[in-house]
Amino acid sequence: MPSPLDRAAYRRANWVGGVAQSHDEAAELEVEFWMHATPAERILGVTQLVEEMRTLGNPHESPARLQRTVGGVRPRRG
Repeated sequence: MPSPLDRAAYRRANWVGGVAQSHDEAAELEVEFWMHATPAERILGVTQLVEEMRTLGNPHESPARLQRTVGGVRPRRG
C-alpha cells in the first residue's frame, strides 16, 4: 500500500480541482467534465452512481443482479 506522501504526490500529479462561484458555474463545469469523458468513463460513472444510490437506499441489502430466469445459455434447437 502506498504511503500517505505517495498518495498525495499522485493526487497532485493527476487530479484536477477548483471552486465554482455559483450553482450555475458548477453545472457548467459538470457538463464540461462529462463532455470530455470517454464513453467508457461515462459508463463507469453511471454504473458507480447506480450502485451508490442502491446502497444509500438500503445499505443492508446486497446489490441487485440480473435474474437468471431472464436469459441464460441453452443448446440450439434444430
